Amino acid sequence: MVPGIGPKSVEYLIKEGVDSVCVLMGHYLAMGRDDAKFKKFLVESGCDPGNLSKHSVVDSFRQKSDLFVSSDDGIVTTAGKEQRPGGLP
Repeated sequence: MVPGIGPKSVEYLIKEGVDSVCVLMGHYLAMGRDDAKFKKFLVESGCDPGNLSKHSVVDSFRQKSDLFVSSDDGIVTTAGKEQRPGGLP
């Protein structure tokens, strides 16, 4: 699934309804891209905090989400076009 999230942790995440990286990214975005909240969620879901830090899991989600979410104005960029949430121009 994700480097730093091993098979045992994946089992715990599946019990939380997280069965793909996309769903996990959705949780990160729903938490407002708050790194502390996301890490707490992962740890409470059974992920090893040492592995999360060693593999920079939370940083990876921030970096990936930076590719399509602007943190200052809520504009989502898709295919080079800026679009407001909900599809509004």
